[in-house]
Amino acid sequence: MKKILVAAIAVATALSSCVSTPEAPVAERALVDRGVYNPKSAAETDLCDLVIHKHLAVSEIDGQKVPWFLPPKELAPQAARIAAGAHVFKINYNDGERFTTPFTVIANLAKARKYLVDFEIVGGRVIVSFLDGETRENAVLDTAKMRGDAPGALSQFIKYVMNPTMDGVDKTVVMESDEYVLSFDPDMAFGLLDKKTGEKSVGRRGFVMDFSMKDGRVYLLIVDLDSMSRKDFLDKSGYTEISDYVLKPVAASEREVTFRFEKPESMKGKDYTFAIKVID
Repeated sequence: MKKILVAAIAVATALSSCVSTPEAPVAERALVDRGVYNPKSAAETDLCDLVIHKHLAVSEIDGQKVPWFLPPKELAPQAARIAAGAHVFKINYNDGERFTTPFTVIANLAKARKYLVDFEIVGGRVIVSFLDGETRENAVLDTAKMRGDAPGALSQFIKYVMNPTMDGVDKTVVMESDEYVLSFDPDMAFGLLDKKTGEKSVGRRGFVMDFSMKDGRVYLLIVDLDSMSRKDFLDKSGYTEISDYVLKPVAASEREVTFRFEKPESMKGKDYTFAIKVID
């Protein structure tokens, strides 16, 4: 019986294991070129290259199955071109003797770069990396930070402010300071009430963080929600350039969040602390 390893990307997936008699060595095989995987028809300049270690198999990208399976006796490195950006991969390890069930890896890939999809085994765990061919920087995102399980203002902001509003949870987060009431609603909507003037604005909201996941911005674009869908907001609006408000989370906890405003100009550089309330 083959050994079963534990796959770990931030949180390990526990699997039972047993020892087997090793199989005969498998001869080295030539690179298998999978061509271009580009279901959304991204421009050629927006693609990047992957070279996948022969002991790793990608079975899904962003929830869509890819036919890149190789039998254990035909294991070989594989190459593919895919669109740059953040992708959710399902990957499993198989060296002909030991294997894992598919596990999730999230990587943020840059345009026109070449990545080696590699691994290391640490304490019986398979840890996958997407290494930039030139800089050797790892493009795998830290899922603990994305869930808010890691320390730091941005991680805590994601946990207590962003995650409750995500699809499938669909709660509203109401944040109130002495001057403003800011609500983050489902479907990437927001509301902002100026308590002094009574003026209320609504629109779409976005959140962008850097690769290190240490720095992020909230973008609030005042717009009629019926005239701009969430998809159009994300894909067509250019919201990072035209948003009416830009906020940087600088401190966060379960009870409150502090934003440093970068836009509009009248609020630039000012910190506002909001009490947090989550509404079903």
